[in-house]
Amino acid sequence: MKQKEKIEFRYYEVPQGFPLIVLTGKRWEIRYGTDAMHFHNYLEIGICRYGEGVMYFGKETEPYRDGTVTFIPHNFPHHTSGGPHDEIQKWEYLFVDGERVLREAYADRPQYAENMIKRLNSRCFLFQSDEQPDAVALLNIIFHEMEEKRGYYKETVRSILLAFLLKIIGLHKYERERTIYPERDLPSYGSVMKALDYVNQNYAGELKIGDMAKVCNMSETHFRRVFAECMHTSPIRYINLVRVEKACDLIRKSNDRFEDIGVKVGFPVAATFWRNFRNITGYTPMEWREMLKNDENLLVDFKVEVLKGW
Repeated sequence: MKQKEKIEFRYYEVPQGFPLIVLTGKRWEIRYGTDAMHFHNYLEIGICRYGEGVMYFGKETEPYRDGTVTFIPHNFPHHTSGGPHDEIQKWEYLFVDGERVLREAYADRPQYAENMIKRLNSRCFLFQSDEQPDAVALLNIIFHEMEEKRGYYKETVRSILLAFLLKIIGLHKYERERTIYPERDLPSYGSVMKALDYVNQNYAGELKIGDMAKVCNMSETHFRRVFAECMHTSPIRYINLVRVEKACDLIRKSNDRFEDIGVKVGFPVAATFWRNFRNITGYTPMEWREMLKNDENLLVDFKVEVLKGW
């Protein structure tokens, strides 16, 4: 029997009122290559400080080396595989709520902001530091400010982050040959993205697979097959992942009763909320709230193991 392919949904919590977290230091000086294909709830920006290997973007591969910068929108499957010599490498990462940054920056021009967000999330790509020194300089300032945490560092980071995202959006039209397009990498991924957006906008209400299929202009049967091929999980599993993600965010930001939080994220029955929360995170909502008191940047891996095409 063919080994089941594994994909992980890795969920990050950004601090309330701040649009990013930074992953750096000794924890990320490791041998890369054992991690599963995975996707995130936030935009991932990575820079390889030293090392070489191959990045897997869906079905596509791209080599990386010292100074490679990767730009991966949320919900896009990827993973890193180190070089043949199994050497220690160092990466540094930003996980960014880019949508929040752009909506706040252009609050007086909401449609403009939405157009920018669409471009920001349209594709992933990579480039070398010597190819885009201005963008890398901005990125390095962000890492430095987040490490030093001197006076007004958050204000500085917000400004530099906006400049960096605008730089990336501007690069989109010049990086055609280095682009990893979802539509090419994973069959019908571009259409499935419409379903992901639909879930993110309507998770609190009653979601039907047929409605998701309709958004993608597919029959329900065809949609289920294509969704599983692209996301390596079922549509209902993905809906539950999003709802639990939103519940985690509400638990962090409020002292609401768990039953009320469940209703707000689309689980009107408390028992269903608790069961799905525990199945996905490995914790009960109460245990999650207790952990948040001790860990500002809590990270939990949501592990989804399914056979491709299921």
